[in-house]
Amino acid sequence: MEFNRLQRWMLTLVFGVLLGVAWNTNGFSLFIAFVPYFLLENYIYNNKQKYGASIMFLHTYAATLVWNTISMWWLMYASMVGVILGILLNSLLYATVLHFGHITKRRLGRPVGYLSMIVYWLGFEYIHHFWDLYHPWQNLGNWFFENIYIVQWYEYTGALGGSLWLLLINLLIFYNINSGGKNLSKKTKTINYTALGLLIGLPIIVSLIIFYTYHEKEDPIDIILLQPNIDPYAEKYNSELYGSQLDNLMLLSDSLADSTVDYIMGPETAFQHGSWEHQLETAPSVVAIRQFLVRYPNIKYIVGLSSYRLFGPGSEPPVTARPFRDEPDTYYDRHNTAIQLDTSKYIPIYHKSKLVLAVERMPFLRYIKFIENYALDMGGIVGSLGSDEERIVFKSPTDKLVAAPVICYESVFGEFVTGYIKNGANFIAIITNDGWWGFTKGHKQHFAFGRLRAIETRRSIARSANTGISAFINQRGEVFQATKYWERAVIRGKINANDKLTFYVKHGDIIGRVAAFLSVLIILFAIVKAIVPAKK
Repeated sequence: MEFNRLQRWMLTLVFGVLLGVAWNTNGFSLFIAFVPYFLLENYIYNNKQKYGASIMFLHTYAATLVWNTISMWWLMYASMVGVILGILLNSLLYATVLHFGHITKRRLGRPVGYLSMIVYWLGFEYIHHFWDLYHPWQNLGNWFFENIYIVQWYEYTGALGGSLWLLLINLLIFYNINSGGKNLSKKTKTINYTALGLLIGLPIIVSLIIFYTYHEKEDPIDIILLQPNIDPYAEKYNSELYGSQLDNLMLLSDSLADSTVDYIMGPETAFQHGSWEHQLETAPSVVAIRQFLVRYPNIKYIVGLSSYRLFGPGSEPPVTARPFRDEPDTYYDRHNTAIQLDTSKYIPIYHKSKLVLAVERMPFLRYIKFIENYALDMGGIVGSLGSDEERIVFKSPTDKLVAAPVICYESVFGEFVTGYIKNGANFIAIITNDGWWGFTKGHKQHFAFGRLRAIETRRSIARSANTGISAFINQRGEVFQATKYWERAVIRGKINANDKLTFYVKHGDIIGRVAAFLSVLIILFAIVKAIVPAKK
């Protein structure tokens, strides 16, 4: 196929728009989104003597800028500087990954080139969960959070299975379009289109079979979810309002509580008075909840707060810790924390570990400490927070229930959440604050990630948001009893506990690890071939 300059830029624009639209609609644009890219890339490859690799990168970066702008614009409600930097950087990362595929195709030919495009992308999506610039929000497989009926097989593959599926479909559609002008036999064309139909249809059929045959074991947990609906910009971090916010939360707790309730869940950072962890028992919020639990001793109370951890002289504080001005040998670390209060004296503590980039955590802090001075202020504690290495679970002192305290952004990370399940969690308790982004798609997308985590782990989910969507999600990813955005609410419902481990929980992102390994092999092969001259 031949394309003039206008047509090339139209393909670039369509590629970016189709990717962006997927994150804002329930459409299936990702099934064809990469086709314009493959058409454009193939044209430039066929004319590589005329067009250098830099031309392809220019088109690719423009497309990813369009994609990220459409899909991330709502972050401007939190920080205009943050969203601009985020769009520029995330676009650059994805464009670079695609460009590596194009370069590999130039060096090693079509078959290895197309293989590299897929494994580089999958390998990057995998790495994008772990490195200092992690942000897997836009990984392709995540898009199915609105179409959970066709990806029930995520219990085996995780969301990266969806990414692989979409890339293969796009590549096969491109192949059929690109070969359409060639003199292929009728039999060959039939095989090509049959393969495409099976690639699309079989996973959907398998998913529907799993969906309609999966039945939860009855093991009910009675839970109350609190949504206090406090404005995170105008009210939540106003110290003069801490007392009224605590009173409000306790009134909500008492409104539906009785002796049969198992859990009450409050949202992320529900208490902002900054409690020292070695003095939690005397914190006003803890005292109030303890008094409440005297009347309801069966209840376990999970809630979020901002906390401080002390490191005395002789200890080894983490890189995020700060010294006291008048005691340079004594440090303190700040945390976004979840705790559970019950009839026992023990208070389990979990520190949020997947922290929001540039707000709660500055990247590469261990190497360039001064970068922390540029953390974005979104209210509350500013700068890099401490985190936990282990996925700590909250055990019940009276029964076999074990909660996975997933805090906010952590619900985006599939393999990360499986760590709670491996540690014994039989249901997931998500606490969050989604009031930063206004009436946009942001809070809806963040909520929907939980549906994928439910499928991957086959764990029911109870989700408490300060504002956003508080709801219950069953083990098939279905939502029930959801609250509305920006409304004060309290709801009560039952979900089932589950102790069985899915294939994905046991083995994690196998697809990502294999893709990362193959990526390294292909890159090494390309380097060797470039260094060692080919034998005549």
